[in-house]
Amino acid sequence: MRALLLSLVLMLAGCGFQPVYGTRAEGGLSNTLRQVEVLPVPGRVGQVFVAALEDRLDPQAEGSSKRYELKPSVTVQMVPVSIAPDGTVARFRVLYDTRFTLYDREAGKRVASDRIQRSGSYQVINDAEYSAYVAEQDAIARGLEELAQDYFLRISNVLKDYEAKQGQRV
Repeated sequence: MRALLLSLVLMLAGCGFQPVYGTRAEGGLSNTLRQVEVLPVPGRVGQVFVAALEDRLDPQAEGSSKRYELKPSVTVQMVPVSIAPDGTVARFRVLYDTRFTLYDREAGKRVASDRIQRSGSYQVINDAEYSAYVAEQDAIARGLEELAQDYFLRISNVLKDYEAKQGQRV
């Protein structure tokens, strides 16, 4: 049993796993992620999304020089998916559609461009307008947080590959 556990630990140690926000002696991807400036997105939804994304890319808000520029766009759409017996909408699906372009300011070129989509939903209770409003706002906020996490993972992978091709260490 101990030999199996020891071999498992040794395999994991040699698999190349590297934490994004680790403290490796030779630096890490977190230094590169702090160099991404997220451009503003119009509207309240855009503000919430940009704030969530910035919290992931630069959690200590160190404000280092910005080599990369991320230009996202976000649209949120509510689609009724269930009708109550009285003819009112009982459930909504929230559709998130985002596109982004990542630029390298130093090289003067586009690094990546992509589209990320997500969906969520919320229940509406008849004769409870405030709770329906709160449910809608909560569904939007949760979806934007999940989108920010999706962006973080996508941008991390893109920049890791990009800098490896540039011959830089990440």
